[in-house]
Amino acid sequence: GKMDWGLSGELVYTDWLAAHTSRYIKIGFGIDGMLRWNILSNKKPKVQNDFAILAKPGILIAGNGSAFTFGIKGELGLPFTIDVHERVTVVTGGFLPIGGYFSSSGNFGEVPILIRMGVEIMANDNVAPWFFFDLGPGIAFGGGGSNTGFAWRLGAGTAFWGVLGKNKNKSDSSAT
Repeated sequence: GKMDWGLSGELVYTDWLAAHTSRYIKIGFGIDGMLRWNILSNKKPKVQNDFAILAKPGILIAGNGSAFTFGIKGELGLPFTIDVHERVTVVTGGFLPIGGYFSSSGNFGEVPILIRMGVEIMANDNVAPWFFFDLGPGIAFGGGGSNTGFAWRLGAGTAFWGVLGKNKNKSDSSAT
């Protein structure tokens, strides 16, 4: 399949990977790199459907009052995109982000398992505003304990894609 790459930035309020822990992060900024391999495409005259593998490493710089928090993550996704118009795409699929946080208030990690509902709009060949909602179970650990709960995340933003080959540039609708 064809490979594509992208960069995104995200404004983070409370949890970075998915809302279920509310630990240590008040507000922060995340930066992600994205590599996507389109492994299956179904092209039609004006639209196409794609199935891909997405790898998305990232870093987070955040604060919680007087504490500074640094986060790292690796996310694996299996996005499936369905064009509903030549510029509008519905994105669904499964995503597994794994993150670790380092803070003067204590270190912790989280692993949510998420299913996505999202949409992206191709503004031009390389710019795609997106909106998504993910939900699923989440596991948080650190400070000598762990917990599980319902995890969710809501995101909106814009992905900027570089082109390797001339494939139709669909993001994972989840720069966040």
